[in-house]
Amino acid sequence: MSLRRALFLVMALVVLAAFAVAGIVTGRQLESALLSRTEADLVSAGMLLGDRWTSTAGMRMMHAKELAEAPGLAEALVTGDVGGAGQDLAAAAEAFGEAPVLVDASGTSISGGGISVPVAVVEATRAGDMPVTVVEAEGGLHLLALAPVKRNGEWIAAAGSSTPFAESEAGTLAGLTHAGVSFVVEEASAGVPRAVATTTLPDSVAVIIADAMMGAPLDTVMPLRVGDAEYYALAGQFQPDLRVVFARDLAQELAVVPGLQRTGLLAAGGAIGFALVAAALFSGMVSRPVGALASAADRLSTGDFDAPVPRSSVAEVSRMARAFDAMRASLIRRLDELQEANAALEDRQERLSLLQAELVQRERAASAGQLASQLAHEIRNPIASVRNCLEVLKRRASGDSESVRFADLAIDELLRMHELAEEMLGLHRTKRAGDPACDPLKVAREVAALAEAGSAADETGRVSVIGDLDTLVQLPADALKQVLLNLVLNAREARPGTPVEIVISRVEDDASIEVLDRGPGISEAHLDRIFDPFFSTKEEVRGVGLGLFMADAMIRSHRGTIRAENRTDGPGARFVIQLPAAVPA
Repeated sequence: MSLRRALFLVMALVVLAAFAVAGIVTGRQLESALLSRTEADLVSAGMLLGDRWTSTAGMRMMHAKELAEAPGLAEALVTGDVGGAGQDLAAAAEAFGEAPVLVDASGTSISGGGISVPVAVVEATRAGDMPVTVVEAEGGLHLLALAPVKRNGEWIAAAGSSTPFAESEAGTLAGLTHAGVSFVVEEASAGVPRAVATTTLPDSVAVIIADAMMGAPLDTVMPLRVGDAEYYALAGQFQPDLRVVFARDLAQELAVVPGLQRTGLLAAGGAIGFALVAAALFSGMVSRPVGALASAADRLSTGDFDAPVPRSSVAEVSRMARAFDAMRASLIRRLDELQEANAALEDRQERLSLLQAELVQRERAASAGQLASQLAHEIRNPIASVRNCLEVLKRRASGDSESVRFADLAIDELLRMHELAEEMLGLHRTKRAGDPACDPLKVAREVAALAEAGSAADETGRVSVIGDLDTLVQLPADALKQVLLNLVLNAREARPGTPVEIVISRVEDDASIEVLDRGPGISEAHLDRIFDPFFSTKEEVRGVGLGLFMADAMIRSHRGTIRAENRTDGPGARFVIQLPAAVPA
């Protein structure tokens, strides 16, 4: 058998069997679902009956209470003005659209529209209750509600109202439940076992169903047959002598099934035809390329073909499977070789990355060391010459205390420059724990004095120092002064006139020094490069970009950290220095 014919036969049989089974199962499930829904609707109808009776009884009870408390009703009954009492009650009942009912102290109905009020109902009002019940009257069943009329706390009469009940209620319940509704009265005292007071079903059907449901359990769905018709029925007890029977014709419930079955058969026929055509096309489409693929598989057994083909009893597919086995073995070997080559390449790439990073670090360290050596060599002699000149000027201005003070400051700064030039030679050497320590608060105040010396406060802004720290930090005073002065001058150059704050605090075992300004801040693109050597954002040529690089190297060489960021409470930059605290010597 060829592959094309085998595929077509299998697919045709599967499609036909699937549609046949699906049609049978679907039809039965549809009928079962409709019957289950009908049964559930009838159960819901029984619950709806109870809810409606509770709601209706509560509303009519309130009406009866308002009628019994109508102004002037009790006084008219006490004085014997029965006509006036009836008029007062009728006027009050008219607002509810109900007929007034009045019973005097002897239990005689004064007005009631032909309704005979049962003695038990009158006695219930005498006991203080407000009964709501269904009674027979002219024209059928009426809903009666009474409440006691009291004078000085004593029962003197009963007043309430009545309305036709059965027909309107049966129609309402039939519309809500989509079922036939029958009100069945049990009349044992009259010698009649039962009677259908009103119904929405045909009278003959209603009588048969009522007879059948009199002995049936309440609130239970019962299947019934009336002639050739089948019904589901449920009986609910409305009151001791009144039942309500709900019935639904199963023929009407299942009337939709034949139409759905016809539609399903038409759809199934179209689907089967389409499936058979698709099966013929698919079998031809699959069988034609199989022979060509089998021949191509022999040529591609070196590993070019990577799609697996399952084993099959079809000759063409079996041939392709054997060719695939050879190709798979070849492909596994090549994949193993490729994985080994990739692993070797990844190892080489990782080592190359490490070597490149180490080379960059060495080049930067070498460049920084060479630059530091050159600067230290070039700065020593000019500093000595300038210092000698300042000493001469200091002696000549010995009478001017302010000039002497500034000369001393200048000489101290020259000495610091000389020491810092020497310090540049050891920027990348970690300092020992016994290195000199300094008071950061004192150094910060000296930096503030230097920054404001010779400058007007309204031109450059003030440098304020905030903090109350009595802890020393493991860093020479000259080194810390150089770092802080560099940061303060950078802030002023970024925006002249900006105020600068130096905030000193304690953070666990470290001392924190913050330098804050209100300048334009630092661009996000420059934050990662701000401490690189020879990097500068200044438009004018006022430096070579070594200040922050040296500050970073100096802080880190003393086991500290420095970072730059933008302020979050407004514009400006924020430099944070953290240094280990030292115990005073």
